Amino acid sequence: MPEISILLPSMRPQAVMERIKEFSLTNSDTDYEIIVVSPFGLNNDIKKVTQLREEKSSGTVSPTNRAYRHSSAPFVAFWADDVSPAPQCLSHMLRFARSHEDPFMGAFRFRDQHGKEREPWSVYDRLYAFWGCLSKKTVGKVGGLFDPIFKSFWADPDLSLRIWTRGGKVEICPDAWVVMKNINDRTKNHNLDSYFESDTETFFNRWHDAMGGGKKRVWTAVNKPICSPARRFWIGLYARLSTNRRLRAIKQSITRIVSMLV
Repeated sequence: MPEISILLPSMRPQAVMERIKEFSLTNSDTDYEIIVVSPFGLNNDIKKVTQLREEKSSGTVSPTNRAYRHSSAPFVAFWADDVSPAPQCLSHMLRFARSHEDPFMGAFRFRDQHGKEREPWSVYDRLYAFWGCLSKKTVGKVGGLFDPIFKSFWADPDLSLRIWTRGGKVEICPDAWVVMKNINDRTKNHNLDSYFESDTETFFNRWHDAMGGGKKRVWTAVNKPICSPARRFWIGLYARLSTNRRLRAIKQSITRIVSMLV
C-alpha cells in the first residue's frame, strides 16, 4: 500500500504528463500513487498512476472527491496540474503530518515560477492550505474532503475552516515545497466564468455570519495574505526607522523654536 495518494484532476494532457514525470524524478524516496481524473486518456503502463475518465468537465471539486474515493493510501494530498513538486516534498510533508494529532492538515510552502516565495493566505484570520496533505482519519472527523456544494472554488478554505472549528490545526510544513506554474488558459477562464460567483456566495452563506466579525461580505475583506517572518521583519524595521526619522524631525523643529525664543 502506498504512503500517500496524490489527487490530481486535470483538463490539460501536457501538464499532467509533466507533473507525473516530476514526481518520479523528485520524490522517488516516497511510496506514492497518483489518481488522475480527466477526459483524456493516458498510457496504461505508467507506473504509480491510476486514471479515472471524466467525460464532461464539472469543475475541480467533484473529480478531486472521486479521486479520493479511489485512493488507497492513509494520507492524501490534493493537487493541481499547474503545481510542480519540489524534491522530497512528499516525505517531508508526511513526516510533518504524522507528528501531529488529528484533525490536522499540512500546507505546502510554495514559490512562483521565478523562484520567489509566495505568502500563504488566511480566511477569517485562519490559515488555509492551497495544496494540503491530511490523513483519512482527519477527513472522517471533519465530514469529508471537499464539500460537493462547491464546484471549483473555496472548497480548500472550507475544508481548512472545518478543521479549525473542530479543534484541529492547519500548519505550514517548513520544508515541503511546491512551485506554482499558474497556467492562464481557456480551462482556467471557463472555471472562473462558470463557478466563481456561485461558489463565493455559497462560501459566504456557510461561514460569514459565524466568522465574519463585522467584516464586509466581500472576498477581498476576508481573504488575506500572511506575511513571511522575513517580510514582517523588514516591514517592522521600516516602521521603526520611519518613527525614528519622525522623532528626529520633531526634535529638530522644537530645537529651532526654542532657539528663536531665547
